[in-house]
Amino acid sequence: MTSLRYLCIVVYLLLGVLSSSVATAAVVDADVCIYGGTSAGVIAAVQVATMGKRVVLVEAGQHLGGMSVEGLGGTDIDNHKWFQNSPAVGGLALEFYRRISDRYGRRDRFEEMLRSGGKNTGLWRFEPHVAEQVFNDWAREAGVVVLRGHRLAEQHGVTKNGPRISAIHCDNGTDIHAQVFLDATYEGDDSIQGYCFRLCMTKNPANRLEIEKPAGYDPAQYELQRRYLAAGGTISPPGAGVPNGKTDPGSWHHLAGNLTGWNHGYPQAGFAERERLLRTSRDFIQGLYWFMAHDPAVEETVRSEWAAWGLCRDEFTDNGGWPRCFYVRNGRRMVGDFVLTEAHLRRADPLPVEDPVGLIWWPADLHHARRIVKNGRVWNEGAVFESSRDADWIPCGIPYRCLVPRPAECTNLLTPTCPSSSYVAYGAYRIEFTFMVAAQSAATSAVMAIEENMPVQDVPYPRLRESLLDAGQVLAVPLAEPLTNLGGENAASRE
Repeated sequence: MTSLRYLCIVVYLLLGVLSSSVATAAVVDADVCIYGGTSAGVIAAVQVATMGKRVVLVEAGQHLGGMSVEGLGGTDIDNHKWFQNSPAVGGLALEFYRRISDRYGRRDRFEEMLRSGGKNTGLWRFEPHVAEQVFNDWAREAGVVVLRGHRLAEQHGVTKNGPRISAIHCDNGTDIHAQVFLDATYEGDDSIQGYCFRLCMTKNPANRLEIEKPAGYDPAQYELQRRYLAAGGTISPPGAGVPNGKTDPGSWHHLAGNLTGWNHGYPQAGFAERERLLRTSRDFIQGLYWFMAHDPAVEETVRSEWAAWGLCRDEFTDNGGWPRCFYVRNGRRMVGDFVLTEAHLRRADPLPVEDPVGLIWWPADLHHARRIVKNGRVWNEGAVFESSRDADWIPCGIPYRCLVPRPAECTNLLTPTCPSSSYVAYGAYRIEFTFMVAAQSAATSAVMAIEENMPVQDVPYPRLRESLLDAGQVLAVPLAEPLTNLGGENAASRE
């Protein structure tokens, strides 16, 4: 896969008039161009600006923050019994959660948790609109130039001179020139897990929007749910898990979230087809909620429990309470000279990571990729998740080499979100805070490459490592002592 291909990927597929936070210009020049206004994109942009370079953050849609502002408020931090992964959150990623805590007036409790090494899932969680406020304010404070509504041109979106990208081209006519580019989109595998919407829901009558029956609703689409319930199965409604009594259900039940098997054409699809797939997914989940709340095949008490939940008036206000994109858990990724694999994550005799720029602290987490009928029964295939005490995985360093392409393909591109990794390894990597950690490290390397006039593959790792440690990044599993104010720097990190 060439760098041109994985740069030509878009996170958001939105309808309507596109706009920009700055006046649309024919040509924009910067030291670093970051494509994708995800959480990783914002973190990378803030880091570049902090290091004194001109940075432009280019977003196809209208909102900064990626899945953190599209419903994924139940952050996967300290939410499992047998492991605590919060010590991996350092640098600007930790600063993001501190800023979240400030918005909720819980900063003192958050800092005490860090000092004591405590485990409190709720202190890491947030509402989507709060996260968006944090990202917007932060980008503005740092002086980041943000281009909203600038989607990469579907054809001829990248210009290269030899192994270097010289410019990217948006479909509204804007050209962006830079010395180094970062791809911070989520999509960069043809083996595709089921996608889902991370809805933000409430039972509060004053803030609740009823989920209406979708146009073209066909109850036959939910025949599997009907048969499962008739056989004695239970499909429980969501439960509150983020502040102010809200919830962020994704796929907590195999029949309640993911539309499994329909999306295999998504990675190679054009913009129009992706918009159609997005609408198909929304219609399905909207119909599912209607089915569970109204269909007589569902027991009355269960219908009442489902019907109590609705969308939130104060979330996704420009889209009727619906997230503007779905959760692409796995899309296209880069293929570099180094590939992060399951072997780096296994407990027994793991392959070493010699150039860590952060920590992966999550098990391989894969949703079902397909649903088949075998021997008269329905089977879901592809799910992997093991969080027990004796699970066969360990925390693993984020290898710098998996963030850069092959030198022959491109020498001025990095990606913190579409790394060179296997399907299973990416299942452990693909956590929002991991994206943010990798983004700060990639941005730091980008600036170093500019200052030394060298390919990103040649940035000296020892110097990069020291810079990251000075910025509070966590590069090794911390010792037993609690996190410091720098977010985890400790003796183990500098061994």
